[in-house]
Order: sequence, then C-alpha cells, then structure tokens
Amino acid sequence: MGTIGDLKVLINNQLNRGTIYDAVLGSYIALAGKTIEANKTDDFEYIKKLVSVTGTAGVRTLALPSSRIKSFDTLRYLLASGEYAHPTRVDPSFVSANLSGDPGYFWISGGDTIYFDDTPSRDITFEFIFSEFSDWDNFTDSSTNWLLDIGQNALLQQTLVYLAVADRDTTLLAMAGAELTKALNILTGADEAFAQSLRGNAPIYRGES
Repeated sequence: MGTIGDLKVLINNQLNRGTIYDAVLGSYIALAGKTIEANKTDDFEYIKKLVSVTGTAGVRTLALPSSRIKSFDTLRYLLASGEYAHPTRVDPSFVSANLSGDPGYFWISGGDTIYFDDTPSRDITFEFIFSEFSDWDNFTDSSTNWLLDIGQNALLQQTLVYLAVADRDTTLLAMAGAELTKALNILTGADEAFAQSLRGNAPIYRGES
C-alpha cells in the first residue's frame, strides 16, 4: 500500500459499497492518521525531526520551523568552543533584562515564535529537535506517509472505525475496533524495536534544514 489512493481502493473493496464514500474518504483517512499520531504519548520515531534554522544578529526572535509541532524536545546551538549550548525554556516573567549576547533562556509565544532572553550579537544556527504531525490536511491520492509503510493496518482500521461510527454500523465498529487494538499494538512494538535496534538509547531524527 504505497499511497493514499491505494488505501482508498482497499477500503472501498473491503466495504463493497460502491463509491458512496468517495467524497468523504480522504477526510476520514486524515482524521485517522491524526488520531494515531496524537495518541502515542512518547511519540513515534517516524515523526521526530532535527531541523536547523539560522538566527540573525540583532534579532531577538526566531520563527518555529513548523506549525505542526506535537512536542518540543530540544533547542541548541554551537559555541565557539565547538560545544553545544542548550538554552532553557522559561516563563517570560523569569527574564529581568534583555542584553546582547548568546541566549541562555527562551520562551514560545503564540505557538509560532521563539523569544530569547538576550538578543544574539552574531548569526547563530539553532538546531530544533521536535516531533511533527504529518500534513494530513494537504494530502492527495498520490501522497505517501510513514503510516502507509509501517502502520498500514492501523490506519486502515482506524479509518473503518470512524466510518462505522458515522454510519452507525455496530457490526463494522466491533470488527474494526478489535482489529485496531491489535494493529496499534503491533505498530507500537515495531516502532520501539526499530528505534532500539538502530540507536540504543539515542533518538533518531529526520534531519531537515
């Protein structure tokens, strides 16, 4: 199952109800994908990212690298010594001055902008480590996603659950619900095994800059 379009075909074939869901199927698949990604507390390895963003000297703020951040892990940058500095996230009321220099503290405003305690006196390349939801709202039939490769049955069954609820189909709801529980257990186990086999205790990130 390589694309969203392939998943739609599979769902229609499994339900055997013609094309009655064609107009809404994409929305239900997107809802299912969002649900699966949101419900795992410690986040799937496949949605973790490391992104580099360069801040400009004299500018105290920095735009977050994504509008779909699920959880924020780390913000860091390199010092002249080659070591990483890790600014601490604080409440803005904690900061009592705005000086010029390398920042030691930061806070997030409005879910899209980082403010630093001190205004950088040099251009700094910051590295963000975070988990990001997939862009489900902009998927097309030709789109791919990690769930289509790793958790296709979980995505299929979660979609069927939502369709069953909408149709008040208790038989389908019971069947898909039972299969979903098994599929999510398999997906979680596979994700944890994959992460452990590759990294020991160090997380893997999809690096983008």
